[in-house]
Amino acid sequence: MKKKSIFILLLIMTLTASVFMASCSKIGGKGKSSSKNKEPKTLQEYAVSNPDVQKSIDKATSDSDVEVEIKGNDVIYSYELSKMEGYTEDVAKDPDVIENLQKALDNAGPTFGGIAKTLENATGISGIHVIVRYTFDGEELATQTFDASDAAAEDSSGEKSDGSDSDSESGSETEEGDGEAEEAAEDSAE
Repeated sequence: MKKKSIFILLLIMTLTASVFMASCSKIGGKGKSSSKNKEPKTLQEYAVSNPDVQKSIDKATSDSDVEVEIKGNDVIYSYELSKMEGYTEDVAKDPDVIENLQKALDNAGPTFGGIAKTLENATGISGIHVIVRYTFDGEELATQTFDASDAAAEDSSGEKSDGSDSDSESGSETEEGDGEAEEAAEDSAE
């Protein structure tokens, strides 16, 4: 049960972030406030002056169990596990589940850092953070803050890289990302 619940949660997290990132990239070019005298200084001001931002958020989260909120330069993703199928208090507060949620967050830099970078590029506002929180009945279980520096870097060929290096001496290669997080979550749930 725990294994399936964590996998579903990771899938929801990844899909929600992907849809939100795609929605955010569409708002680029509209990135200036309608006010001629005052440019938005924060992402929150930008969102208030550009209704398409809130529409994008609403669209990206309409079929998910995630809440997205913009405060200052922070985009806050809140996953309330008590509202998600399969997450009883015993499951959500299990130390192995919490550890694996944190491991998943530790490996989510390219995804959520990519959202911060996309938003900075689309709005011209620096210092945007994406905060991801997992809670159960309001009690925080795991959290992580990401910024544009966490985004996957592009190499000279234009392909994205997560910045990890292969370990050529041992002959093994480490590939970080959602697959590794899912494996870690599955291992502890067994």
